[in-house]
Amino acid sequence: MRDHREASAGISKLARRVIASALSDLGSSDDGADRLKVLDWIESEEFRLMCDASGWDDDWVTDVFRGIDEIQGAAREPIAKQCVNMLKSLANSGGIG
Repeated sequence: MRDHREASAGISKLARRVIASALSDLGSSDDGADRLKVLDWIESEEFRLMCDASGWDDDWVTDVFRGIDEIQGAAREPIAKQCVNMLKSLANSGGIG
C-alpha cells in the first residue's frame, strides 16, 4: 500500500494558501468585482470543500472573511493583511483544525 501522507499534507497546505489568497483579494477590494466573487465563493460548496481539504472548519474561516468584509475605509487593507499573515502562519504550522 502506498503512503499518501506527504501528498495529503501538500494538498492541505495548498488549500490553505488558496483560502489566504482569497482573503487577500477581499481585503484589497472595497466594492469591486473581486469582492463579489469572493463573497459568492464563501457561500459555495466549493469553499466548504476547500476548507475540508485544508483541515480548517468552514465556520471560523467564513467568520474571518465576513469580519474583513464589514471593515470600511483605510483600516480594511492593513487588517486584512494581518489576517492573511495569520492564515499563512497557520498554513505553515498546520494549526487550527
